[in-house]
Amino acid sequence: MFPRTLNVTSLRPVRHFLPNKKKMEIKINHDQEDFRFFAEVGGEEAELTYTFTEEEEMDFDYTFVPEGSRGQGIADKLVKAGLEFARRNEYKVIPSCPVVEAFVERHPTYKDILA
Repeated sequence: MFPRTLNVTSLRPVRHFLPNKKKMEIKINHDQEDFRFFAEVGGEEAELTYTFTEEEEMDFDYTFVPEGSRGQGIADKLVKAGLEFARRNEYKVIPSCPVVEAFVERHPTYKDILA
């Protein structure tokens, strides 16, 4: 019924596709009183929080995206907004949050603003 030998050249790679998630427009807000960048997503909030050190460096310390909204690049948009704010205002950045650290590794143009 089955061939005894398998011709591996005839095999095609199996591709797994994730269901299409709608690309939604995300508006990033900056709440300077609460030291955070945030966005409304699906009735919940995604956020990137930070503090200022004594040397006036921005320490990005926490990123959160609601579970149902993950995998859509929302964290990247929050991080980019935070890094762009730091760059415009000539702050150095401490990437304490692993999400921010990974973003900077993938986008080395931001390495010049790291503390």
